[in-house]
Amino acid sequence: MKRGILCVVKEPTDLPDLDRLPEEWEVAFAGNCTQGLEMMTLRPPEVVVLDLEIEREDNGRFLSLNMDRYPDAIRIMLFDPSDKRAVVKSDGTVHQCLVKRCAPETVITAVHRARLLNKWLMDPAIKRLLPRMHKLPSVPSVYVRLIQELKSPDISIEGIGMIVADDFAMTAKLLQLVNSAFFGLGRTITSPAEAVGYLGIERTKALVLLAHTFSKYEIDKSSAFSIEKLWAHSLVTGKFARWISEEETTDQELAGAGFTAGLLHDIGKLMAAVNLPQDYNSLIRRAQEEAISFEAAERQTLGTTHAELGACVLGIWGLPLEILEAIAFHHVPNQHAGSTFSPVTAVHVANGIEHELNPVRGEAAPSRIDLDYLKRLGLSDRLESWRKLCRGS
Repeated sequence: MKRGILCVVKEPTDLPDLDRLPEEWEVAFAGNCTQGLEMMTLRPPEVVVLDLEIEREDNGRFLSLNMDRYPDAIRIMLFDPSDKRAVVKSDGTVHQCLVKRCAPETVITAVHRARLLNKWLMDPAIKRLLPRMHKLPSVPSVYVRLIQELKSPDISIEGIGMIVADDFAMTAKLLQLVNSAFFGLGRTITSPAEAVGYLGIERTKALVLLAHTFSKYEIDKSSAFSIEKLWAHSLVTGKFARWISEEETTDQELAGAGFTAGLLHDIGKLMAAVNLPQDYNSLIRRAQEEAISFEAAERQTLGTTHAELGACVLGIWGLPLEILEAIAFHHVPNQHAGSTFSPVTAVHVANGIEHELNPVRGEAAPSRIDLDYLKRLGLSDRLESWRKLCRGS
């Protein structure tokens, strides 16, 4: 029996060329939510693609009913990045967000990615936590526009710079970052295009995600959480992950994925600190009093950790699977099925080395590098070289 995709869209042209999908898929279109629900009653689909405009007009009722009646269906939201009101929340109600008029192959890739994401989202601990996450970052429109620009045959550094320049806050953050001591330039960069030219497109994309997420949060001054320390740790971990990847492989895509995952690996901590400040402070005290790692305290108290939480939320943005896996498994790499060097390896080791170089005050059991994991991959003898590389010696 063919697998069904129900598209609730205003115009079929919002999802062109779906007839190019493999024969195992059967596509049906509904022009509104009422028609969509009627069609689902006759044949529950495996995938539901919903136009954000229609969902907004229906005040979210279709999505709510879909979740209640067909919890196993993959839910994909279509949106227009030029729509100023297009805010797609990362709250678990949808599994993936895609831009209108994307290629049919993009839909199938999103379905495969969403299956793994759905597995994480169905974890009882995550299901309990997500409803408590009232402050979650939306899909950054600048990032979406960058992705779209990358598909253009006329892509240019100037074009990428103009997209960033449209967001004043993002421009300020990017220029502040590229002119910081972290990059150590001997001159001042004054324009987004110049910043993109120096950083490169992949690093620009990753830094846009990081800056967007951090800029959406304010931390209670009474909190034991430090957003400045997390920002610094994230930047260095991303840099180390990129260096380690470039040392091990000539694959620049893998190195770029390592950099992005390294930047974002602890986003779950930020989300927990903002949404659950009392719980977060209690976790810090528990880790100190019981001389255990913070992630062990999370697991005992919450049933999950910031790693899985961050991967679930960022997964809805449509980040590549290897980045999501690196975020989810950065403390437990041996749970990852891969048997070769990957972004999981790069981020796990980079995170461990950064904690070795900059231990957290009061943390009795800092993150440790999993030697059994490196042995399984046949990479045990590479650890000291990676340490020297990151120490600059």
